[in-house]
Amino acid sequence: MFYYFAFGSNLLKERIQLSNKSAEYVGVGVVNDYILSFGGYSNNCCVYGTVWKMCMSDMRTLDLQESAPVLYRPVEVSVKIACDTSSDVYVKYV
Repeated sequence: MFYYFAFGSNLLKERIQLSNKSAEYVGVGVVNDYILSFGGYSNNCCVYGTVWKMCMSDMRTLDLQESAPVLYRPVEVSVKIACDTSSDVYVKYV
């Protein structure tokens, strides 16, 4: 299993589960010190999104769905999940 931090169209359950049947909602997550600017890291900003728990077998379909690594590249960042501790989460990053 891996955790996936989603924003944009992948906030919607019906969208993420089109090709990734194992996607299970975990909760709202926040990535501190980033800004959704499609440009990089930013001090004192944050990005909110949805955290999904997925089977490793869905990582390939997720990459295909998100055009990785051509349009997006996967990175690991620390995500604070509401009512939980920080976790390293797989993120599609521009």
